[in-house]
Amino acid sequence: MTPTASPPPANPTTPFLVDRGAEAAGPMPSVISVHVQSVLTTVHEMASTAEED
Repeated sequence: MTPTASPPPANPTTPFLVDRGAEAAGPMPSVISVHVQSVLTTVHEMASTAEED
């Protein structure tokens, strides 16, 4: 089975983990979405802090 979307160059593992997690979770994809969003928010905050310094 060939993936329809090409992986983004920044972090190709993230969409893969989300896709696999959604498949495994079934009726609970929202939990994964919230977790991914929190991780992205943390990374964004870390980047913002680094830019300020």
